[in-house]
Amino acid sequence: MSTTFKFPDPKEPRPRRTRNSRFRHRRSKSTPSTLQPTHKADILKGLLVIASCFVLMPFDASRMYHGIRGQSAIKLYVIYNVLEVCDRLLSAVGQDVLECLFSRETLDRNPDGRSKILRPFAMFALALIYTVAHATALFYQVITLNVAVNSYSNALLTLLMSNQFVEIKGTVFKKFEKENLFQITCADIVERFQLWLMLLIIAMRNVVEVGGLSIQSSDTSWTAMFTSANASTATTTFTASKIIPMSFTIFPKYIAQVLNPFLLVLGSEMAVDWLKHAYITKFNQYKPEVYGKFFDVLAKDYYSNAFVDANLTRRLGLPVIPLCCLFVRAAIQTYHMSIAMYMPPPLPTMSTSLTSDSMSSPSTTAAFDHIDRVFRRALGRSSFGAGAPAQAWYYPSSWSLDDLIAGSTMLLVFLILYLIFLACKLLLGMLLLSISRKRYHGMREREMMSVETGGRRVGGWGVVDVDDEMRKVIYSDDPESLARLNERDEKAKKKEEQERERGVSFGHHDLFFQFQQHSLLYSPSLPFIFPFAPPLHKPRLAHATTTMTPQPPTIPFSTQLNLRRLNDTAFETTTTPQRMGNPQPIAYGGYALAVACKAASLTVPPDYHLYSMQGNFLGPASTNHQLRASVRTLRQTRTFATRQVEVSQVRDDGETRLCLIALADFQTPEQDVLLEYSRAPSRTYSAWSQCPTQLDAQQKLLAEGKVTQAQVDAHAKGFQLAQDLFEQRVCPEGIFAQTLHGMAKSLPHSQDGLALPQRTTADWFRSAERFADEVDNITSLTWIMDAAISFAPLAFSHLWFEDVGAASSLDFSLRFFRNRIDARRWHLRELSTKVGAEGRTYGESWVWDEEGRAVACMTQQSILRPRLKEGKEKKKKKDKGKL
Repeated sequence: MSTTFKFPDPKEPRPRRTRNSRFRHRRSKSTPSTLQPTHKADILKGLLVIASCFVLMPFDASRMYHGIRGQSAIKLYVIYNVLEVCDRLLSAVGQDVLECLFSRETLDRNPDGRSKILRPFAMFALALIYTVAHATALFYQVITLNVAVNSYSNALLTLLMSNQFVEIKGTVFKKFEKENLFQITCADIVERFQLWLMLLIIAMRNVVEVGGLSIQSSDTSWTAMFTSANASTATTTFTASKIIPMSFTIFPKYIAQVLNPFLLVLGSEMAVDWLKHAYITKFNQYKPEVYGKFFDVLAKDYYSNAFVDANLTRRLGLPVIPLCCLFVRAAIQTYHMSIAMYMPPPLPTMSTSLTSDSMSSPSTTAAFDHIDRVFRRALGRSSFGAGAPAQAWYYPSSWSLDDLIAGSTMLLVFLILYLIFLACKLLLGMLLLSISRKRYHGMREREMMSVETGGRRVGGWGVVDVDDEMRKVIYSDDPESLARLNERDEKAKKKEEQERERGVSFGHHDLFFQFQQHSLLYSPSLPFIFPFAPPLHKPRLAHATTTMTPQPPTIPFSTQLNLRRLNDTAFETTTTPQRMGNPQPIAYGGYALAVACKAASLTVPPDYHLYSMQGNFLGPASTNHQLRASVRTLRQTRTFATRQVEVSQVRDDGETRLCLIALADFQTPEQDVLLEYSRAPSRTYSAWSQCPTQLDAQQKLLAEGKVTQAQVDAHAKGFQLAQDLFEQRVCPEGIFAQTLHGMAKSLPHSQDGLALPQRTTADWFRSAERFADEVDNITSLTWIMDAAISFAPLAFSHLWFEDVGAASSLDFSLRFFRNRIDARRWHLRELSTKVGAEGRTYGESWVWDEEGRAVACMTQQSILRPRLKEGKEKKKKKDKGKL
């Protein structure tokens, strides 16, 4: 079976399998379905909810209720606290389980195009076990709270006060960083929503069992204080209000009895939360404005992912699926209870008494009886007053035609309710999106951008991602605490790096620095300065051994490309470009490109997407200075926007030197699309799951004796930064994988028989960080697309940098074909060279997503000069020395 991956091409004839194949594909369709991993995730969510509800249906809520009600008050408090702890623990575990189930690694296709079966099935079974366990814990928690609500003593008040004051004691007397306070705030949001949902379920049950809002509330505790003793001893008729619990009679009678638990539980929860947060901010000396920043972070996250990823489990820690199963289970039971409670008894049989009303004829009575039975058959057994069936509903043998009709009616009722809730959800989503957009615009105006990148889960709850950009927003008014936290993280990173590098000697990197005194070749678009040019003179022995020092830990991409606003049109990076293994302080040209891309994107409204960017490299950027971007508005219409960007650096002498100039065009999304098509890669490449990593490819060449250890070490050193910022898989069909990016120039490759314009190399890549902001997704793609275009012709021609005198890209043209790009997903990049003449080369870099759609294209024209002969080079140096 072939392990290669190829995008579908309708013009190319498909190969046929032999009929005697034992594992012949037996589908009638020759091509797989068009289901994407996101579609499969939605289907699995629906199946998970249905299966979990099916498992929960046999649970007898009444037996659970009376079993808990029979316990003592102390046991009631213990049960509620244990269930609350179980809820938090299961939420943390379930978050990882569901993320694994809905991940692209689980739902992606195999290299042969078929869907995976075993892994999704195993993960679905594990997710089903978790969902049932969590929904069961929530079910018991609802029943326990219902027992406290319906108590004829003040058990509800005692339960709430005991739990909530323990919560105050455990928080207000501790030191909290702002990101920990953010965790607590998100946890309070989740807790308040869960309480609201549980109380809604309790209210539905009490409306049915106690009589709903029709109860006469003449004997509430408020009116009892003003009634006389004589009135209390008077003989009164029995009413439903005589049996309502104490927790229903705390507020005045004009508030319905069913709303009393709502007001009591949610009101006390809100009061305790206000008190808790007030003392936390007081003892930690935080300003109340910090909650506005929390709101900004959540609003931006919602606005950025409104149409991309609605995973509230990861964002807030809200167990959506277990809560959904709980609500569906309770709603079905309440539906049957309401039918049994509010349906009148069946019509009596036709009377045979002589005193029967002569106005009612037997035919009229029979017609009404027939209509009554039709409606009751549609509503189920309980409407006849017949009680439960002999066998449980989940035994198919006990089903009858009436049960099928009743089930269809119930599904229709719930479908109507679902459509109503869906309409409410859409209206609420539009309102939240409008509010989030306003808050996001305010953040842009205040120059505080927050990006969720899959950061660390910190704090006591550990369910909300807090990354560097979120931390900057939260600590914008407290730079000392931010510096202290960053210092702590740097120490942790260094410790982790030392542990990882423990036992590894750096002596094998000596060869990398043996040629520091040799001629160096600069290219703005190269990953690093290649110090492998042959020496023009024999180096001294004193310089032959240089001790290698380890590279500093890689700074996250979002931190490297974080911009602070200098004024309305100028930005500056907060860090200097990171060195990529070269001994000289010269930065990779992708840094200047990425800064220009991000700076231009920050000056346009959020609904404008980058269309294209063209420009020129004017000079190398230094790794010792920060990059500045100056943006000028050339056009701003309702549909298009154009920005001119100049990227520069201020040197030590105060001189400003331009590094890059570019024009960036933006466009609003089109409403309708007339045509949609895409070119395919030049050849068939293996799927990313079948491609080796850079390290594996190096070790394979080394094990086969095709490269030396020195070449492997130098290659790893030079490309380390790109491998830290991106996950990369080299396609074995490409030239780079076969020749170590061209460093092993003497090795033959599989494309030697092709003309140079037909030779290609390819790799799969995705960002090591998760970006929620579209700007950072585009910026990261811009950064990596600039790599290797200028020196690809060398690798394709069995040449390397000792064979050339200069290799440098002078211009670029970048075009995007998709508006929304997720850099965390795998993308295929193909490099090729098309023209070489007059000391110039023209190369292309194309990027496709996993569905085979072209995402972006980068073209560059580069200078590629031959190396001067030794005599001419010495003369040139001599003339230069005279000058």
